Amino acid sequence: MREAARAAAAAKDAEQAARAAEAAVFAVNPETAGRDPARYATMSPQEINAELEATRQRIEKRRDELRAMAAEQAAREAARAPRAQ
Repeated sequence: MREAARAAAAAKDAEQAARAAEAAVFAVNPETAGRDPARYATMSPQEINAELEATRQRIEKRRDELRAMAAEQAAREAARAPRAQ
């Protein structure tokens, strides 16, 4: 029961970290930092969609990485925890 609670807490922490990473990507994206926001006015809808899709994929990749790290941490903690009998 405790292991399940720890795993659930780790998953929740990973999701919160992923959301924070997503917010950071949109707030300060090194690839777009310093670019003129008006440049989107000169882009075609296809170019804008391609850029948004690339950003979405980077966010999803980072979320997956954070979830994997949280799962590994939960597994390590579960392995170290004394087993209830």
